[in-house]
Amino acid sequence: MRVLLVYPNIVESPKDISIGLGIISALLKQNNHFVDLLDNTFGLTDEDIVDKVKVFDPELVAVTAASNDLNRAIEICTLIKKQKEVMVVCGGYHATVAPEDILKEDCFDVAAIGEAEYSLIELIDSIEKGEVDYSIENLWFKGKEKPEIRHLNIDLDS
Repeated sequence: MRVLLVYPNIVESPKDISIGLGIISALLKQNNHFVDLLDNTFGLTDEDIVDKVKVFDPELVAVTAASNDLNRAIEICTLIKKQKEVMVVCGGYHATVAPEDILKEDCFDVAAIGEAEYSLIELIDSIEKGEVDYSIENLWFKGKEKPEIRHLNIDLDS
């Protein structure tokens, strides 16, 4: 599956990176998915966003957002949704502490709560099988009940 990762960062610094998106990218690639990144660190124009969506043609979009860059995430994902009907999952700090904020936005379909890397893999697997599994832990789907939360992986070497 083609997954577009979105980093709506509003801090113009090459030192400001998303460890979470890096982990998700690695896991997706290990599971034979195609990944591309839309990085707003040094600013993206609407044309940049539209071009990326046209060229990459994502089947799923995953965005991470802290509270300070949530508005930019909304702008970017709204533009993506205007270009293509695609499921958009929003994770990160804000989605974890205030998933209701995420789900009230038209551009987001799913709030990823906490450590949702493996939940995202499960979501992709279910989409590829032709039916979205709405019972995946840590993923709160718009219009559905709040999910069970997966316990943290204590064995970090696994």
